[in-house]
Amino acid sequence: MVYGLSVEDARHRHDEAVTAASVTICNGQQRSIRKDQKTLVTIVASYPAKMEELGNDAALAADVRQWEARTVAWLRRQYGDQVLSVVRHVDEAHPHLHAYVLPFDLKAQSLHSGAEAKRAVMSSERCPGEDGKARNRRGDAAYRAAMREWQDSYWRTSVFRPA
Repeated sequence: MVYGLSVEDARHRHDEAVTAASVTICNGQQRSIRKDQKTLVTIVASYPAKMEELGNDAALAADVRQWEARTVAWLRRQYGDQVLSVVRHVDEAHPHLHAYVLPFDLKAQSLHSGAEAKRAVMSSERCPGEDGKARNRRGDAAYRAAMREWQDSYWRTSVFRPA
């Protein structure tokens, strides 16, 4: 555990939230949320050192721990109290973290900056002379730009350390 709840406790919190959640449909009745609604955001961050190097290099191991702290800080700035858990994994070639984020509205897409950027383009008015394919291309470009900015913000905060 690096931050927050254990994986089991995070799963329990998620399942409770989903069970209690409801939506109001057009006739005013309450219904459970859709079974196929994406309700949890998962993020994996990996450090570019090999696991076997960590055991032999105390300075590198310390840097990995600092990277973990910076990653948690970035996640908390991005998602606040919606971050349930951050767990260290050492089961692969590189040390990495798994983060679990439970959106307040239980709509994982609402926290996906790329999906939100494309949605904004697709729900806006068309540019003059723009057909559906051109609008979709514009939406895809907005998606890519938003995801680049999301990744860059992580890199600037968690990885890049000015000399």
